Amino acid sequence: MKNPLPTRPIKAALIALAGFFALILSAPGVAQTSPGLIDMKAVTNIEVSIADDHLEQFGFPLPLQEMRGRIADNLMQWRFPVRVAGKNIYSHTLAIQIGEIKTGTTPVGFSFSSGDSDPRAAGFQKAEVMPVSCRLTANGKPRQDVELEMSFSANRLIRDLKNHGHQAKIIDQLIDNMSTVCFDLLDGLNWVKPEQQSMPLSIKPTWMPQVKIESIPVPVPAGKVKSAVHSEIDNTEERKQIIIHNQGSPLILKFGHERR
Repeated sequence: MKNPLPTRPIKAALIALAGFFALILSAPGVAQTSPGLIDMKAVTNIEVSIADDHLEQFGFPLPLQEMRGRIADNLMQWRFPVRVAGKNIYSHTLAIQIGEIKTGTTPVGFSFSSGDSDPRAAGFQKAEVMPVSCRLTANGKPRQDVELEMSFSANRLIRDLKNHGHQAKIIDQLIDNMSTVCFDLLDGLNWVKPEQQSMPLSIKPTWMPQVKIESIPVPVPAGKVKSAVHSEIDNTEERKQIIIHNQGSPLILKFGHERR
C-alpha cells in the first residue's frame, strides 16, 4: 500500500500564501430601501449634496462646492439628469456621506493585501477601507428614496494623508469614489425616459467609474429527466453570472455546476 501524499504541509503553505497575497472579490452593500419606491417619471433634475460627517479625518477643509460640481459633471457625462442646465428647481437630491476609515473586509472588486497567514486571526483578509454611501431622495417626499453603500480601499488615501502636499490627490480620489457610488446607484434604477439612459452616447465620457458589478441569472439547460407524472420534463437550472466592468476589459465570473 502506498503512503498517502503529505497534504498537511501543502495545505499549510497554501493558507500562508493566501494570507499574504489575498485576491478577494466582494459585493457592494445595498441599503434596505427599495428602488421601487422611486417614481422615475418624476426624476428630472438632481442636486448633489455632501454630508459634513467624518470630513475632519482628512486634516484640511475640503472644497465641497467644487467637489459637488465635479461629481455632477461626471454623472452628466453618462446622461443622468444631474444639475440640468436651465432648471433651477431640483426634483431629487443625491446625498453623499463619507464614513470613517477603519479596518474591515476587502472592498468591491479585486485587491491584493498582506496580512495574517492564519485564517483564524482577527486580521486575516482585512484591509483599511472607507465606506461611502449615496442616497437618492425625492424632494418633499422623503419616503421615496433608495441608497447604495460601497467600501473603497483606503491604503493610498492614508499614504497621501501623511504627505501634506498631496491634498489635490486626496480630493481627486474622494471625488472618484463618490462619483462611482452614485453612478452605480443611478445605473441600477429603471429609467423610463430613453434620452436619459437608452440613447447611445454621442461623446465618449472622460470619466469612468472605478468598478461596476452586475449580477444576472443565466438559465442553463441541464438536460431532460423522467418523471412519474410526465414522460419527460425539461430540467432547467439558473446559474448566477457576475460581470465586473472596470476601466480595462470586463471580467465575467460564472457560478454553478458545469454539466457536460
